[in-house]
Amino acid sequence: MLFCVTGFASAYIIITRRKHRRKTRQRLDTITKVEDGRLDFLVFLQYSSKDENFVHTNVYPHLDGHLRRLVPINKDVISFGDKDFRVGKSILEETIRCTKSSAAVMLLLTDNFVKSEYCLNEFDVAFRVGKPVIMMLKGDVDMTRAPHVIRDLFHTYVRVLWKCDENGEYIMTTSLENVCNAILASG
Repeated sequence: MLFCVTGFASAYIIITRRKHRRKTRQRLDTITKVEDGRLDFLVFLQYSSKDENFVHTNVYPHLDGHLRRLVPINKDVISFGDKDFRVGKSILEETIRCTKSSAAVMLLLTDNFVKSEYCLNEFDVAFRVGKPVIMMLKGDVDMTRAPHVIRDLFHTYVRVLWKCDENGEYIMTTSLENVCNAILASG
């Protein structure tokens, strides 16, 4: 019996160490892709223009600062349309370019997002390109309005939640460390 317990414990330790090494390799590989130009960005942030103030107050500055501490690269690591779309190019073409040149796509999923045909098209591009999608939900979102593929992702994968506290302030229910590690592990 002692041999059996020791065997299980050893197997668990070996598997855990392998998972940790694999995640570390994935993060380093993503960073290398940005450093050598195979990727332009770590993440392409998609959100409704109606949520722009929330993004530029709560999401972008904190995520950008944390990613820059983890990945000391002297360039923008977060892409979003108003900042990175080239003037005079088609919106679809620019959405495809920014999606392909990012390790992952992060959606700020809100009722505004699911009501916006433009946002849903932008998401569709990311999904068709095959990029990993990280969902960030702000408050309660009416998922009955979302397309099936977003609902499937919602019910299948862990997501980042922004909850409103008693003072009306939004608080992220996970750490920026977890969010950044998910981004780095996805590329």
